[in-house]
Amino acid sequence: MVRKTLFRRLLPHLAMGLCLGSFCALALIVMNAAHVQALLSSVDTPRLAVFVFVLATSSLFSVATTLTGFLFITMEEN
Repeated sequence: MVRKTLFRRLLPHLAMGLCLGSFCALALIVMNAAHVQALLSSVDTPRLAVFVFVLATSSLFSVATTLTGFLFITMEEN
């Protein structure tokens, strides 16, 4: 069995974080939780605000899941 590199083992965690972050951000906008939709629509360019909000949330989730995956992988190897 060929041993996967660390980068290839972290890619599923990164993808999972991107999907989960996008889903959570879009769910917040659609449900209008904490008036997120009203806040984003009050900006001059609401489409750009929604894009930045979803991108920032996805990035935050992906970094967190990748770091968690890294910790799990290193603990599993030791």
